[in-house]
This record gives sequence, structure tokens and C-alpha cells, in this order.
Amino acid sequence: MKKFYWYFLILMIPFCGVFSQDDPMHGKDQNRREKLENLRIWKMTEFLDLTSDQSAKFFPRLHDFEKTVRKKQRERDRLMREMFEKSEKPEFSPTDEEVRKMAGKLTEIETDIAKLKEQFILSVSDILTPAQQIRYMYFETQFRECLMQTLNAKDRPMKPGNERRP
Repeated sequence: MKKFYWYFLILMIPFCGVFSQDDPMHGKDQNRREKLENLRIWKMTEFLDLTSDQSAKFFPRLHDFEKTVRKKQRERDRLMREMFEKSEKPEFSPTDEEVRKMAGKLTEIETDIAKLKEQFILSVSDILTPAQQIRYMYFETQFRECLMQTLNAKDRPMKPGNERRP
């Protein structure tokens, strides 16, 4: 009996580490996001040619702005999800008025996000020069585009002339 107990114990030890981890993919995703955010900040600092004083003032304000925008985006996403879930039900038959109302809500949220972006860009005039403000607007657009192209390139099948770089 003691022999069986020891064999069982020895066989179970390797599995303890596997079962003790909560969600191994969650940590990887979070780590990836943090790395991407660090890269973005580093590239932005370099692209805008920020001084240490400007960085110390600009990035906390940017963080607050992005936090506010994310709230609006979650609100938009929630509304979109609710609309989609309703549309999946066979008994769902919206009227033209309901469609106009939903489209109006979405437009209002998108308008709020656009206004927040404009207000933020204008509000950093005490930190950034006008040229840096313009470069910031350009950077945000280009960084996202470049990121999307990179992510999409990984999804495309390899073809001659479309070799991936290691």
C-alpha cells in the first residue's frame, strides 16, 4: 500500500504546476498589451521629440483622456451588442423609428468620442507645441494603421512575393 501511495504521489507532482495556474492565456495577453503600450509610448516620445518635462505632463493627461474614451467605446460596444442580440431573435421586428433612434444613439456616442479627441488635442497646447500637436494626430492614425497591417499580415497566407520577415 505504501508503494502505491509513493507512486501515486510521484506521478501527481508534475500536474500540480499545471492545475495551479489560473489562466495562462490571460497573462500572455496582458503581457502583450503592456509591451505594445510601452512600444507605443516609446515611439510617440521619439516621434514627438518630447522633453522629459513634456513627457511628465503629457502622458498622465493622455492616460486620463484614453480612459474616458475607452468608457465611451465600451458604451458603444454594449449598445451594438444589445442591438445585435435583439436582431438575432426571430420575433424582433424593429420599426423605422426604432432604427433611427438606435442610429442616433450610436452617432451621438461617436460624436462624443470625436469631441473628446478634439478637446484633448487642444487641451495639450500648454504642453506641446503646435507642430507636436499635429505630429501627435498623425502618429495616432499611423500607429494604429501600421499595427493593423502588421496583425493582418500574420493572418494572410504566404504567397510568392509576400514573404514574412522573421
